[in-house]
Amino acid sequence: MALTKDIQRRIARIAFDRMKRECETDFAVLSGFQTELVGTFLEWIKGVTKLQRLEAALSVTRRHLKLGHIDCENVPNFETWANSFVEFPIWLNRTWHPQHHSKRIISLVNAKLGPLCSLGDRSISLADDNQLSITQIRTGLELNTRVADIVLLQFFNGDDSLFDLSYIALLGLGPTGWRANDEADCTKAIAQLPSVIAMAKELV
Repeated sequence: MALTKDIQRRIARIAFDRMKRECETDFAVLSGFQTELVGTFLEWIKGVTKLQRLEAALSVTRRHLKLGHIDCENVPNFETWANSFVEFPIWLNRTWHPQHHSKRIISLVNAKLGPLCSLGDRSISLADDNQLSITQIRTGLELNTRVADIVLLQFFNGDDSLFDLSYIALLGLGPTGWRANDEADCTKAIAQLPSVIAMAKELV
């Protein structure tokens, strides 16, 4: 299935609404994720005055939607803010080491989210009868990747464009991922999965 005009409009509306809520809450949800792009965005947005913050944040989302060929509303000073974000130095978490808690993460995921369909040692696809599965959405997890220890990926079933619907990706900040520096972080990330997956229902 291709992204119809109706789905494109819904994606754009939801992405903008989510970013507006993030601005209103001082990026409370975003702060729970630790991918490089999220970290870069949060560092970058700190340098933007509060009066301009919404305009700047929405420009990042609009840039991502345009890259995915999704039509969306205009944002004042879009190119200025988008270029500013692209040119900002990448934020790195030097305390994070990939696969540091590999066995613990895999055991927690299996215990929390079964049944699962394993696609490989580190790739997991939710089974059709999984408690968190959504009929129209293909949901999978990548464990211990370069981006994060746990990455959530969501796409429309049958959609060749594979437009990522996960919460953070929809805002233009990469996949929905958590970096687990210890077992407490890992447990917290697993606990957040149901609520993030549920957000995809807004698009169905």
